[in-house]
Amino acid sequence: ALGDPAKACEIAKGVADSEKNQLAPWALLAWMQWSAGRRDEAIATFQEVRRLAGHADTDLPSLRRLAPLAEAAGVSGDWRTPPPAATDTGVRPDLATLGPPQWQAWQAGEWSAVSVAGEPVLAASLRGRAHVVILTLGQACTHCNQQVKAFVDKAAAFEKAGLPIVIVSTDTPTAIRDSGETLPYAVHSGADGAAFRALDAWDDFEGKPLHATCFIAADGRMRWQHVGYEPFMLPDFLLEETRRLLELPENPECLLRR
Repeated sequence: ALGDPAKACEIAKGVADSEKNQLAPWALLAWMQWSAGRRDEAIATFQEVRRLAGHADTDLPSLRRLAPLAEAAGVSGDWRTPPPAATDTGVRPDLATLGPPQWQAWQAGEWSAVSVAGEPVLAASLRGRAHVVILTLGQACTHCNQQVKAFVDKAAAFEKAGLPIVIVSTDTPTAIRDSGETLPYAVHSGADGAAFRALDAWDDFEGKPLHATCFIAADGRMRWQHVGYEPFMLPDFLLEETRRLLELPENPECLLRR
């Protein structure tokens, strides 16, 4: 078809007809018809291009060169035809029912544990104070022992920051008491797994608890959390992060303006 505009348009028309809902071949056909002087055919093809280009970027070279066709068709500005709304998407819920438009710290689960004295310990007992909850897999976990030691070494820094730390272990109250360890933090038993489940530190597939370190604000919202098969070993980072988060408003104005 080189040097033969009529043949080139014929080939382009065949390709476009075989790709009914593809924008590229129809845009090419419209441009070729226009270039070949087939004004009426080009404008008719351009109407199909408008339909197919509903979501396309008109700054693409293959569409930008169709500006003369839009002018000839009497279309100014955005010449794309908005696609009709889909009718097969099911029920569209009100966006407000799907949650806040900006990220917000979620309300931490109401965990419960048992003290070494056999008394119940509830999350509500710490409400009103920012605090850290560390969920460990007991004394049998060497990684947990290393984590506890790392946080014990920073006990003075956390105390100075006004951040109490509570440890919930998978060990029973008796096992914790019989260990003979004296820690600067309260250690409670979560042997029933309730605290781990409440704080999303539970592997549902394996049916086992996970390591977790949680920073919970005074209002009970989870402002920072690390959950996984390995414990969080960076107390210095957590200390700095808690300071940073406590200085931030719950709903920053910059987010609400977006």
